[in-house]
Order: sequence, then structure tokens, then C-alpha cells
Amino acid sequence: MIFVEIKKRKRFIKRLLAVTGILVVMFFLLQMWFFRNAQTILKQYITEQSDGRIELELADLDLNIFSKQLQIREGDLRSTDSTTAPVTYRVTFSKLSIKVNSLWQLLFEKKLLLDSIKIYNPEIRVMQWRKGLNSA
Repeated sequence: MIFVEIKKRKRFIKRLLAVTGILVVMFFLLQMWFFRNAQTILKQYITEQSDGRIELELADLDLNIFSKQLQIREGDLRSTDSTTAPVTYRVTFSKLSIKVNSLWQLLFEKKLLLDSIKIYNPEIRVMQWRKGLNSA
């Protein structure tokens, strides 16, 4: 009787370890997919929301899933509408920290709900290509 209980307990522990191992592997695979796709999704989101008038380039993107924080390093945000707009701009920064409500909504629903934004060492350049329509 005791031998049967020990076998059942060992079988239960083996199954529990197997399920735990599978869950850990799935978590790391999901995290790798998340990190690989977040940079592309963020760039597409900014382009789509601005109707193609603003483009984001970035060197690195760090994500902290637990604190829901995105950190962009060496970013370049620029206006791409130089053919019709009399003024264009370009914003470069060394670091941008964004705290979002939900990273899952950003990835799966393409909704960016922000809590806070911090920008470090911004450099803003505004270029006037031609006189505006209202200037004499």
C-alpha cells in the first residue's frame, strides 16, 4: 500500500515538473517573440497613426513586461511630409521612456495607452522649406 502511494507521488511530481518546464519554455518563447516584434510594431504604429507623415527610427528598444515600460535608445522621430508642408521637423533623443497601460493592447490591438513619457537629451530641428501660404 505504501509502495503504491510512493509511486503515485513520484508520478505526480514528474508530471508537475514536466508541466512547469513546458510553461517556463513557453514563457521564454513568448518573451523572445515579444521582444523581436515590439520594435517593428511600435514603428508601424507611429507611421499608421500619423498617416505616414511621421517616421520613427531607433537603435534599441528595451521592454520590461512587468513594469509595462518601454525604453527607446538613440531615437529619431522625423516628419516625412516635406513635399507639401512648408515646415518639417526632426526630433532626436538619447533615451525615451514610455510607461504604458498595457503592452498586450499595443501588440495585439495596436492601441497605445500611455501613462507617462520621459525624453532625455532631446534635440529638435525645424526646417522651413518655403514661405507659408499666409506670409507676405
